[in-house]
Amino acid sequence: MYKNSVARRAPYGIVDNMKVIVGIGDTETDEARARANVGFMIVDALAKELGVDFSQDSQLGAQTAEASTKSGKMALVKWPAKSASSFDAVKQRYGVSNADVIVVDNDLAVPFGDFEVNNGPDKSDVLHVWVGLQSRMFGCFPPEDYLNSRFTVEGYEALDDNVIPDALDVLHGIVTKK
Repeated sequence: MYKNSVARRAPYGIVDNMKVIVGIGDTETDEARARANVGFMIVDALAKELGVDFSQDSQLGAQTAEASTKSGKMALVKWPAKSASSFDAVKQRYGVSNADVIVVDNDLAVPFGDFEVNNGPDKSDVLHVWVGLQSRMFGCFPPEDYLNSRFTVEGYEALDDNVIPDALDVLHGIVTKK
């Protein structure tokens, strides 16, 4: 498990081949910065850092962006949580294997601000970065209501100041790992 104190990173640039980073979010919620959209928020921050903008990919039914780095390409995908499609379409679109896909999603079982990195519930080679959203408020609401609700002011500050930058650090460490 990664704690929220991650060292600052060097700029992106050491990529073995195409990497696809998929941020999971809820396109049906009215609140763009709802807890359910933390995966979107992280890939949005990564796109900003890389200087790229998202556009709608009608074939995937998702927003995508691509960035060229010194030694390869990186694709960013904002994937709807309730999509009926599988990641097979994403892999085919970019010509990558499971090992080249990194999924960023929320996890209510992980403490807020911490991360877990594993091969996800299907135990495939697709790497998952689980962003912790657990808080003392979680038990007060049904999970879907909690995920679709806004963060508190303090939660937004922690998200912007720590969680998103630390998530970018975690992703950088995965992408540049040899």
